[in-house]
Amino acid sequence: MDAASQLQDALDQAVQTFAQNIGQLQLDAPPVPLGTEPISTTSPEDAQAAQEKTKAHISGTTNTLFQSFQHIATLISSLPGVDHTEEQQLELLKALDEDSRVAAEELEQAVKEAEALNRALSGNDNLGSTFSGERLE
Repeated sequence: MDAASQLQDALDQAVQTFAQNIGQLQLDAPPVPLGTEPISTTSPEDAQAAQEKTKAHISGTTNTLFQSFQHIATLISSLPGVDHTEEQQLELLKALDEDSRVAAEELEQAVKEAEALNRALSGNDNLGSTFSGERLE
C-alpha cells in the first residue's frame, strides 16, 4: 500500500474513532432540559460512578486519538517530496513529464514496428504456414 493510501486509512480510522466516542459520550450523558440546571435522578454514588466512568472513557479516547495523530504525523513526514519547495516539486514534475513524453514516443515507434512486422508476416503465406499451419492476420 502506498504512503498516500496509508495516510488516508489512518485519517479515516482517527475520524471513525472520534465519531464513535462522541456518540458514546452522548449516550452516556444524562438528559438535561434546555435552559435549566441538570436534574439528577440517580443517587450521588451512582452519579459519581458514572462521572468516573466518563472520565476514564475520555482519557482512553484521548490516548487513542493522540497515538493516531502521532502515526498520521509520521506518515505525513514520510511522504515523498514533503521536504521539497514548491519550485523543486515543479521541476520534478517537469522531469517526469519529459520522461513520460519520451516513453510515449518510444512506445509509438515500437507499435509502428510491430504493425509493419505483422503486415510483412501476413503477406508471406509460406512463412505463416510454417509457424501455425494458418496464415497470420
